[in-house]
Amino acid sequence: MIAIGDPVRVHPPADPATLGEAVRSTGFARLAFGVDAAWEDRITRYEQAAEIRSEEFAAHANDVLLTPPDDQAAPPPP
Repeated sequence: MIAIGDPVRVHPPADPATLGEAVRSTGFARLAFGVDAAWEDRITRYEQAAEIRSEEFAAHANDVLLTPPDDQAAPPPP
């Protein structure tokens, strides 16, 4: 089950029409990605989201990876 909205409503994941409408009604694309494309214009919505995320990731292209001292390094995964 997936809880969406204000007030929250629970939706079954197997009902894509109801779930899609619930996501649309929250303005998810605008809130999550800053995208203003119409919900029905999926291609434009995806293109805008990809452009915004690409710009966000590009801002970190020259980030320097910091390495903690050996005594503070995280243990290897099991």
